[in-house]
Amino acid sequence: MATIRTRNFIKVTSTSALDTVAGRFMTADNRDAGGSFFVLLKIDDIEALAPWADSFASFVVASFEEVRQEANVTTEKALALTRQRITKKLRQLISETKTISSNDVHYCFGAIEGLTITLTSLGSIRAYLLHESVLSRGSKRYRWLEITATPLADRRRQKKSAEATAEQASSLITGTAGENDTLIVTTESVVDAVGLNRIEKLLSDNPVDGAQAVLERNLQKLPGRLSFGTLTVSLRPREYARPRKSESVTSSMQHLLHSQTETNSLLIPAKKALTKGLGTLLPQRNVNSQPSGSQRQPVSAQPSHTRLSDTQQPASTARAAGATVGELLGRGGRLIVAVVISPLRFIRFLGERPSGRRRLRQIVGEHLQTFVANRTQKIEALPRSSQRLFIATLLFAYLFTQTLVYLADRQVREEQITANNQIISAIQERLDKAETSIVFGNDDETAKLISEATGLLATFPQSNKSQRDQKQLLQQSVNDLRDHLEKMVTVDNPQTLADLSTSSFANASGVIASNGKVLVYQTATNSFGELTEQKGVTDLPVTSVNIGKVSHGKLDDNGSAMFLATTGEIATLSVAANTLTALPIDNPPLSTTDFALYNGRLYLLSVNDGQIYRYQKAAGSYGRRAPWINGNVPELASADSIAIDGNVYVLINGVGVQKFFNGSVDASWHAAKPLTASDTLTNLTTTATDKHLYALDAATKRIIVWDKETGQLVHQYSFPNADSILGYALDSQEKYLYVLTPDRLLETAFVE
Repeated sequence: MATIRTRNFIKVTSTSALDTVAGRFMTADNRDAGGSFFVLLKIDDIEALAPWADSFASFVVASFEEVRQEANVTTEKALALTRQRITKKLRQLISETKTISSNDVHYCFGAIEGLTITLTSLGSIRAYLLHESVLSRGSKRYRWLEITATPLADRRRQKKSAEATAEQASSLITGTAGENDTLIVTTESVVDAVGLNRIEKLLSDNPVDGAQAVLERNLQKLPGRLSFGTLTVSLRPREYARPRKSESVTSSMQHLLHSQTETNSLLIPAKKALTKGLGTLLPQRNVNSQPSGSQRQPVSAQPSHTRLSDTQQPASTARAAGATVGELLGRGGRLIVAVVISPLRFIRFLGERPSGRRRLRQIVGEHLQTFVANRTQKIEALPRSSQRLFIATLLFAYLFTQTLVYLADRQVREEQITANNQIISAIQERLDKAETSIVFGNDDETAKLISEATGLLATFPQSNKSQRDQKQLLQQSVNDLRDHLEKMVTVDNPQTLADLSTSSFANASGVIASNGKVLVYQTATNSFGELTEQKGVTDLPVTSVNIGKVSHGKLDDNGSAMFLATTGEIATLSVAANTLTALPIDNPPLSTTDFALYNGRLYLLSVNDGQIYRYQKAAGSYGRRAPWINGNVPELASADSIAIDGNVYVLINGVGVQKFFNGSVDASWHAAKPLTASDTLTNLTTTATDKHLYALDAATKRIIVWDKETGQLVHQYSFPNADSILGYALDSQEKYLYVLTPDRLLETAFVE
C-alpha cells in the first residue's frame, strides 16, 4: 500500500484499488499546515481513469479563494458559490470522460474560522467531530458527533429569496466547536475498516500528528482493493498528550472482594474438614455382629453421667443403639429450619431501615441470655457423642445460613446496582444529546432533554453514601448544563446607587431612565425622585392638576417619561419644569393593562377586550382610535405588557412572548422559555434601537434578555441576594441596568 501523507491529510492506496482519493488542507497563506480550508474527494473509479482527481481538488481550493476575495462575501456564501462552480465543472468532466456518472463522485469541503466550522458534502464522505466535555470535577468525556448527519440551516446568513434560502440551508452545515475538539473528514471505507472507537482512542490519547502516524500504519496493513483518505485537524490551542485514564478501586469494591474471600475460606476448607471428621465424632459400631462378653463393660464401669438404674438399662441400651441419634436428627432439622428461616424473615421485614436494625438489637439483647441458658441446659443433658454431633450440625447450619444470607444480600445488591446503572445510563444519554444540541444551537431540544434527565434523577435512590455521591455528581452535571443553556449571569454584589430604606421612596412603584437621568416614582403619592451622585435619590417638586395616580413608566420616541393615569389619560413628566401634564385619550377602553409609544402613536393593551388599540397624536391629545389586532387572539386575555419597535411584542402569562406583525401573530418567531423561570413574567421592555427584549421575573429575582431577531436567550441576570425586585430600567447607550428593590437602587453593567 502506497501512502501520501501531509500534516493533516493521509491517503493510503494501492495499484489494484478500484477507487481514487484526493485531498487538500490549506491555510490562508496556502501552506499545508492546518488552517482555513479543506477538501476531500473520492471517485468510484480506478486512478488511471480519473487522473484529474488531484487537479479537481486544487480547482476547488482555487475557486473558494477567488470567490472569498470578493467584497462583502461571507464564508457561507463563498461555499455556496464554490459548490455551484464545481457542480458545473463536474458536469463538464462527466460529459467529456463518459466513464463515470454523477453518483460516482463524492466530496466534502469547508472552511474553519476560529472555532466555527462550515462545510458542505455530497455522497459518502463523512465528517465527524470528536467533542471534549469537561465535567464538574475536572474529568473529561469524549463523544462522537457526525456532522454530515446533522442538517442545519445557517442562522447568521442574510435574508434572501425563498428559493435561495432553502437551497443554501439544505446544502450547508455550520456550527461552533469546542476549543479542544478534533475535526475528522474521512472516506466511508476508513470508518468501516478501522472503526470510530479505534480512531477516537488514537486522537484522544495522542497529539494529532502522532495519531495520524498510528492510523497510517493501521491502514497500510488492511487488505482489499479500496483507497483510504482522511483529513484531521485539532482545534485545541496547542497539541498535547492526554493522560491515560486509570481505574480507581472504591471502598464498596474492596468490601465486596473481602466478603467473597472470607466466604470462600469458610466454605471450602471447613466443609472438607467437617465431612472428614464426622466419622470420628460418632461411635463406631458393627451392626452385623454382637460384641462378645469380654467386650461388654459393666454398668459400674460406665462414666458417672451415663450410669442408669437397673430399670433404666434397657432404655439406655436402646438410646445408645440409635434412639438418641434419631431424636438428635429431628431436633437438628427443626433447628436448621429455625436458624435459616428466621434471619431471612428478619431481613425481609427489616430491610435496610435504621429503625429496623435498632429493633433487632433490642430484641436480641432482651432474649439472648435466656435463650442461651435454656439451650445450654438441653445440650448438657445429651450424651457426649450427641453433644459433639449437635455442635458439628450447628456449625454446619451456621455456615449454610451465612452462605444464604450472603447470596441473598449479593443478589439484592446486584439488582439494585443494575437498576441504578440503567438510570445513570439513561440520564447520561440525555445529557450527551443535550450537549450536542447546544453545540448546534437547538435550544428547544436541549431544554426537553434536560427536563427528562431531571425527572429520571428524581427516581435515583439515596439509601447509602455511594448512591448519594452518585446523585450529587449527576445533579451537578445537570446544573452545569442548565446554566450553560440558560446563559445565567449571577450578580452577587451589584453596586448600590442609593439607600431608600429611610426615604419616602422605600417600596417605590418603579424606576425609569429618561434622557440621562434615573427617576424613581411612587404611585400612591404621585411623587418623583431623581438620582444624584451626592445625595442619592432626592424629591422633585412636581406639580400636577387632576391627573390621578400614575403608573407603568415608559419612554416615548424622544426619551421623555410617560405614565398611565387612573383617569384614563397619558401623563408626561417634565423634569426641567417639574410638571406632570395630562394628554387626553379620545374614547379609551374601559380598562387598560399596559401601553407603549412608537413613531408618534399610542398603543393601549386591553385584556378585557382582547385587543390592542392604536391612537394618533394630534393637538395635545390622542384620537382616531383603531383596533390593531386582526381577528380573535384568545391568548391576549392573559397578556401582561407590550413593547414596540415597529413589531409588537406581547408578554402573555403561561405562554411567553409572542411577536405580532401587521396585526397578526408571527408564527415563525417564538421566544425561548427558560427552564427555571416562573410563568408570571412582567414589565416587557425594548426600544427601536435596542437589539434585545427584556422582562422581569420577580418570583426568581432575575431579568431575562432575548435576541429580538431569533428569540434565543442572550442572558439572564440573577440577583440572589436581593430581597425582591420591584422594577428595572435600561440605559442602552451607557450599557447599564438599574434594578429597584424595596430598600435600594442597584446598578450593574451589561454583559456583552
